[in-house]
Amino acid sequence: MPGIIGFIGKDLAALRCVLSLEGSAVRDAGAGLGGWGLIYYKAGDILLKSHPVSTTQIEGFLEVLGEAETDTLLGRFESASSPPPGKWNMQPFRYRGWVAVQEGRVDGFSKIREDIVGAMPDFLGRSLKGTSDAEAVFHLFLSFLYDTGKLDLQKIDPQVVVTALRHTLEFLQRMCLERDAQPPALSLLVSNGTMLAGYSHGEGRMGVYEGRGNCERCDAREKCRLYRHSESTRSALVMMFRQLPPALDRKPFSPVQPDSFFVISRDVTVEAIPG
Repeated sequence: MPGIIGFIGKDLAALRCVLSLEGSAVRDAGAGLGGWGLIYYKAGDILLKSHPVSTTQIEGFLEVLGEAETDTLLGRFESASSPPPGKWNMQPFRYRGWVAVQEGRVDGFSKIREDIVGAMPDFLGRSLKGTSDAEAVFHLFLSFLYDTGKLDLQKIDPQVVVTALRHTLEFLQRMCLERDAQPPALSLLVSNGTMLAGYSHGEGRMGVYEGRGNCERCDAREKCRLYRHSESTRSALVMMFRQLPPALDRKPFSPVQPDSFFVISRDVTVEAIPG
């Protein structure tokens, strides 16, 4: 089913630890998916991997997750009932050091697309490659960051990021109202590799993890620095769906409140901000 996923951890081993605990939940959540995309930070690079066509198998998605060796990752499950989005419309999206995924859509996008593009600096408008509302919304967010002069800063005040997300959603709502279109119903995740920030419109869950995962389920146990030298790490897994999968309606997942913003820092401190 369609949805988005975000992960951030203090250690490169943390993602594998979380998968050893929550692999079955991710598998159940992605059941019936229509394709998937992942983007993650690794050794100073940003890597994108995707399966743009419908598949009944989520094992490929889990395999890529298990091999990522990253401390920050975003992903997107596509809908099996929708046509494949195509190369340039496939999420996640990237611009310079920023990455983003979106769940939900702007139903009146065709009516307000020109307004969105017109609100961007020319260089961001020219960088649009596809026709999706998700790419345009991401670039609109980047535009508000650019207005602060902090678009290319890696160390950035989380409040600046939340404010840019808030202005993005307020702009979309205002334009939809002016063009007699339905208001947007979006959940968003963005990252620059040093934090994970987002907005939840509806169904979302977050798990925060302390310590190692289930080492007996991990095939990299013997070479794992965390296993050999440390008893603890810290990480967070966020999943937001159009309809909440039953697998996520349990501990350690806690609800991400509707109409709320959140920021998860590199040390995995979570700050929630009402919408």
